[in-house]
Amino acid sequence: MGYISNMLRLTFLLSLFCLFTAIHAQVICDPSGNIMIYSNYEGGNLNIDVDADIPDLKIGISTYEFTNVTISGAFVDNVTEVVFAGFNAPSISGVDPAIVTEYAAAIGDVAITSILGDLVIAGAPIVNCMVGAEGCGETADGGGNSSPQIVQFFLSYWDDDDAFYAHYTDYDAFPPCDFLISEGGNCCFSDPITDPNPIYVEPAGYDFFGIDSALLCTTDTTLDISFYPVVWGLPVWSTGATGYSIDVDEPGVYYFTVGDYCHYGSNLLTDTLIIEPCSTVLDTSICAGATFTLPDGTVVTDAGTYEVVLTAADGSDSLVVIELTTIAPIAVTVDENICEGSTYVFPDGSTTLDAGSYIFTFTAASGCDSIVTYNISLTDTAFGSLDATFCPGSSYTFPDGSTTTDAGVYDINLTSVAGCDSLLTVTLTLSDTTEVLVAGLICSGETYTLEDGTIVSEPGVYEALVFPPDEPCVTRFITTLEVVDTVFAFETASFCPGAAFDLPDGTTTTDPGVYTFNYTSAAGCDSLLTLTLTLTDTVEVAVSAVICEGDSYTLEDGTVVTAAGEYEVLVFPPDVACITRYITALAVEAPVEITIDTPLTICVEVPSIPLNADPPGGVFSGPGVSGATFIPANAGVGGPHVITYSYTSPAGCISSATTTFTVTENYAAASADVNIIIGESVVLNVFTEGTPVWSPGESLSCTECFNPVATPSSTTTYIVTSIDEGGCVVTDNVTVFVNTDPDLDYFIPNSFTPNGDGVNDFFTAYGTSIEIIEQFIVYDRWGAIVFERDMVEPGTFLAGWDGRKNGELLQPGVYAYTLQLRFFGNFLRTASGNVTLMR
Repeated sequence: MGYISNMLRLTFLLSLFCLFTAIHAQVICDPSGNIMIYSNYEGGNLNIDVDADIPDLKIGISTYEFTNVTISGAFVDNVTEVVFAGFNAPSISGVDPAIVTEYAAAIGDVAITSILGDLVIAGAPIVNCMVGAEGCGETADGGGNSSPQIVQFFLSYWDDDDAFYAHYTDYDAFPPCDFLISEGGNCCFSDPITDPNPIYVEPAGYDFFGIDSALLCTTDTTLDISFYPVVWGLPVWSTGATGYSIDVDEPGVYYFTVGDYCHYGSNLLTDTLIIEPCSTVLDTSICAGATFTLPDGTVVTDAGTYEVVLTAADGSDSLVVIELTTIAPIAVTVDENICEGSTYVFPDGSTTLDAGSYIFTFTAASGCDSIVTYNISLTDTAFGSLDATFCPGSSYTFPDGSTTTDAGVYDINLTSVAGCDSLLTVTLTLSDTTEVLVAGLICSGETYTLEDGTIVSEPGVYEALVFPPDEPCVTRFITTLEVVDTVFAFETASFCPGAAFDLPDGTTTTDPGVYTFNYTSAAGCDSLLTLTLTLTDTVEVAVSAVICEGDSYTLEDGTVVTAAGEYEVLVFPPDVACITRYITALAVEAPVEITIDTPLTICVEVPSIPLNADPPGGVFSGPGVSGATFIPANAGVGGPHVITYSYTSPAGCISSATTTFTVTENYAAASADVNIIIGESVVLNVFTEGTPVWSPGESLSCTECFNPVATPSSTTTYIVTSIDEGGCVVTDNVTVFVNTDPDLDYFIPNSFTPNGDGVNDFFTAYGTSIEIIEQFIVYDRWGAIVFERDMVEPGTFLAGWDGRKNGELLQPGVYAYTLQLRFFGNFLRTASGNVTLMR
């Protein structure tokens, strides 16, 4: 189980004489208890004398090496159950075998791991962790378990009606050690509180923190895992610190790695805790029909306000209010027209040649569905014809700008207003007469001169022939002449006595009567207006007005109103002798209902996100806003960032609405760079909440996993890309440096003489380049393991093989060995061979 600590060496010397040392006062043991526990590491011969009359006595034994247990005494019949929990199977005699239960990994019976976790690694020495070898301390420095953990296991194994009597622990039981039940033990605990040390259980790992996240509601807090001591090296934190606790003063993702308690191979324990800012109100949204997981794990689907009480990093309660909104699918209809025979390309890349309705579901900027219906219509090719004549010797200009001097039938390709093909067939013939149509317009009383000089003044159709001097044909001008008569209009109006009336020509009058005005019509002809003015005692004025909701309107008599409707007021001007009746039609414009598209997830690495709102035409403002776009990097990670949209209606009424954006950032922390020797492999690690993808993948055991095994033949930098549930992307890398020709200095002898003369009594590996012997196994000629130890310091002879198996000297001969060596510089090499045991 690793190298022997100073404490274990001291315990080993004391155990040679089976000394009884009361490390803890026994006054806290239950003198009326019925559970007696013995534990050690190296095994030996354990003789238990039941000299006390304890009813229903139960004995628990926990060792790593083979132990020969003999139970006897005057009250041996009081023993109702004996349970062994260790690695190598023991030999237990003196009691009925029916009351003996053995849990030992060496015989394949690992039911004891139901307390510690499932055994899923074939051959892993997990059960041997249930041993005690260092005394009554609360920790397990040097190997095995602490006394409280041993006691707790047996107390949890038996019924609540059973009580703890005492616990005796030592390094071994050599030579045979005799124990009297009446003397109790050297470790007594009234209420053991520490859990069994964590054990690497692949792939679930071990949950140290018990929670996934916590809030930082004070200036700093401490992450402490010291209540789970791990003996093989200190935890290494993501901050670079080592030890069982660290102080944090800002939010972030914190994790650690540490060798598992049983130090099996290169397995690592780890756990991650996200320290979040102490927020009170969080605004977020989900797509309609989707689910949202609250911080306490509750899953909800409806919009609303949810209150969740969390435990802050300092242990205090923190109330988090989640304002959850749902985003309905966006329905959009697009009408498109294409020319017959052409192809329409949809946004997803698909195409069509046919008219019809096509429905697509896209993902909007909010991450929710956007249902777009495309109504495709076809425009056929337009066909037309034109008959025209022109004079011999002249040219004819077609609609497309081309010309010809020859008669014939011509197909002219044109583009219609819709942008489609239009085919015009022009039939040209030569003629000695060219017709020209002319539209003429004159006012009544004027004259019109035809092309041949004839003067006319009456409406009608006139034909005149003109013989151009340079052309061999006659031009016939057919003129349709229209004569516009003078327009006569009559209007009446009234005004108050003593007042003035504004006439249409801009002048004013105070007298009633008939007034005539001359105008020019749109055709340029005379227009005569006759206005009849009369006096009246009441003048009506119609007024139309619009105000914004919440504003007020002042009528002509000074009355202030706020509601829509028709209002009639009478005004008595002081200088006129009549009443003015104002009839005001007042409309009140309600605030416009504004809808802002809110993305469900915003990743900080996205360059920009278009901002959309209904109705369009308004102005966006807020952190990260630039015009009609949102730039996540400018707003910064976190939030919520309040985005405001202001809209001004045609009537000048201003409406506004707000939404919140939260910018998220994925994280990925790959393991540190490592050195290996060519041909060796190394496990890479990445800590991320997203899905990792490694590249290049040629020398990896897997590419979409958290812990790929890398076996590169040359120095390689592996890039890991993580994509989280929101689609946010982040990368990190780790370089594996491959030494193709390492200079490793080590020596393994081929023989040793364990005869007790102090010279060459132990077999081990030596060398200044060796950092640690990770695994040390010796086999006999039949392949059976006679010695096994992990994490052995090189050159430490007491930690090497002394030629024994289970405490007994083996016969001289040749034995095989396998050593897993780790050299300084983090190089690994497996050394194997034969060694001769000599006497």
